[in-house]
Amino acid sequence: MPESVAGRRPLVSFVIMGRNDDYMGDYLYRLGTSLSFLAQSAESAHLLDEIEVLVVDWASERPLSTDVRLVPAAKQITAFLHVTPDIVGSRYGTVRFIPTCAVNVGIRRARGEFIFFTDSDCLWSESAIAALGRLLRGQTALPVPIGDLLGYVRRYQVPWATVHRRPHLDEWKRLVPVLLAGMQAERPGASCLGGFSAGQLMHRDLWLGASGYDESLDRPWGWSDNDLMLRVSQQHSWLDVSSDGFFGLHMEHWPRTEERLARDASAVNPMVVRDVPTVNGPGWGLGGIDIPVSRACSDAEPAAGAGCAVPLSGQTASATWRRGTEAADFVRRIEADSELPPVPFEELAAVAHVVLTDRPRNVYWFGPITPPILLTIIRAVPAAELFFANPWPEGTSDGFAFHPGELARFMSARGRFSGWARIVQGEPATALERIGRSSIGQSLVEFAWIGSGTPRCLVQELAAVLAPGGVMLSLVDGEHAPAVERMRRATPGCVIQLLGGTRILAATRSKFEVRNRKSEVPSRGGFETST
Repeated sequence: MPESVAGRRPLVSFVIMGRNDDYMGDYLYRLGTSLSFLAQSAESAHLLDEIEVLVVDWASERPLSTDVRLVPAAKQITAFLHVTPDIVGSRYGTVRFIPTCAVNVGIRRARGEFIFFTDSDCLWSESAIAALGRLLRGQTALPVPIGDLLGYVRRYQVPWATVHRRPHLDEWKRLVPVLLAGMQAERPGASCLGGFSAGQLMHRDLWLGASGYDESLDRPWGWSDNDLMLRVSQQHSWLDVSSDGFFGLHMEHWPRTEERLARDASAVNPMVVRDVPTVNGPGWGLGGIDIPVSRACSDAEPAAGAGCAVPLSGQTASATWRRGTEAADFVRRIEADSELPPVPFEELAAVAHVVLTDRPRNVYWFGPITPPILLTIIRAVPAAELFFANPWPEGTSDGFAFHPGELARFMSARGRFSGWARIVQGEPATALERIGRSSIGQSLVEFAWIGSGTPRCLVQELAAVLAPGGVMLSLVDGEHAPAVERMRRATPGCVIQLLGGTRILAATRSKFEVRNRKSEVPSRGGFETST
């Protein structure tokens, strides 16, 4: 087990369970990122020596500790409890996943004064860990003692479009405060039943008194956390401790589609409501069974630095580019083709294909708002960093076709936007400079929409800070050939072509171009690149 300070108990044990089966998309990346981010946050909050992390590895053929990549601080505080396939088969007669027992294995063996069960793919910021330290040390004013309540911890969903790119650790550190600007807690109305949370936090005496989760609820998901809340709250208070700063960001597993939201009812635990709360027997959590303990042994560490592991495709540089049927289905599903003023369906489908394929982390919009195109973009990347430059002319809102209040409502209601947005007005030639100065951190431009009236000098500057595989799109009015030539002269080093017989002109930076962060345009501030 991780060492405690001077032989005393850790202040808190984080209990996590999982298995090495690539569950719901790149599980090793999710687990390694979550544990490493937690350890770095704890180190920055001066709480690393007060935390232990127990990962219950349920029936993995190849142990998680062999493959997961952790930073040194995470290795220091993390132990893996390997419930081998033989142990599971001997206990249950077959090797199957029983999450309630898996959690209880960790709860029963945790040494912390407090125990927190949480997901294996949540992100815990430095400020959240600092808030947790204050809560558990009694430094936060609460109406009841922290040791006598169940702490409900809210969970905020990081959209799959962001997670899919597999951001590096430093990129997550930059993104977390950015993402919080637009995210909302998941189903807050379920808090009174303990569901849809980032985990449950209690003093060890309450966990042991409850004998953990009800192991008769042995299906993969549902009701077990609700049952725990119902049992514990018969005798103890519960509070939502997220308002005191402790909450997590959960990495969404898949895009939110109607098909994914239709759960398989046969996998859900039955909602067993008992008049007399029932607890497990004395053997709960595989009590009496020796569970092998190990540390992470891979020498590899998670990728540090800015950026993402999944690069942009550079798709629009291909002479054979064609949009797929998924893009057309997407446009119909979000009803972008019904927005006014109308944009031809093929043009919307072309834009949809570009953003659905690459899921750009940032989007730059120059010039007046075109609602159907903007809707298509932000529904595909709902948590992107979105920069608007001169979306309205100077004047009063009564004379605008799409004024600021309408934009805000549109992004929220129709776009379901949950990212971070910034608007700059004024001289177009200095737009990128002002965006750079007001950005949180720095990154190359991945996607840009060039509206009418955007000056050539701005297009030239934008081309200089375009990421490898990044693209600028614009709508051609009039003859195509002169427009293609003008864009080619303004964007040296980019591949220029019209997309799939539409009027959409793409300027794409080669995805194979090696770029660093040394600025060639210091007078424009904020963006660093070399060509």
